[in-house]
Amino acid sequence: MEKGVLEKYGEGKFVEWLAANEPAYFAIKFMHRRGWPDRIVVGPKRFVLFLEFKRPNAPKKRRGEKLQRWFADQLRSYGFTYEIVSSKASAIEAFRKEIRT
Repeated sequence: MEKGVLEKYGEGKFVEWLAANEPAYFAIKFMHRRGWPDRIVVGPKRFVLFLEFKRPNAPKKRRGEKLQRWFADQLRSYGFTYEIVSSKASAIEAFRKEIRT
C-alpha cells in the first residue's frame, strides 16, 4: 500500500462507523492546515474531540511534527481532548472514552 493509505483507511472507516452508529455526532475534516488534527468530532452538549490519525508503527516525521505537538499542547491547554489514534478501533475507543467524561 502506498504511504498514508493505512492512515486514511482507518480514518475513513471511523467516519463511516460514526455516521452509522452515532448520527448526532459529526467528524469534520479541516483541510490545508499543516499540523492541525485530522478530524474534529463534534456533537450534542458541546462535545468536541480532536483526533490525529497515524499509521501503526509509522516512523516519526520531523517535518510538521513540532507544529503538530504545538497544536496538541494548545488544544489541551484550552481544555479540549486531543488523541493520537492508529485505527478505527482506537478512534472508537477514544470517542467512547470522551463521551463517558
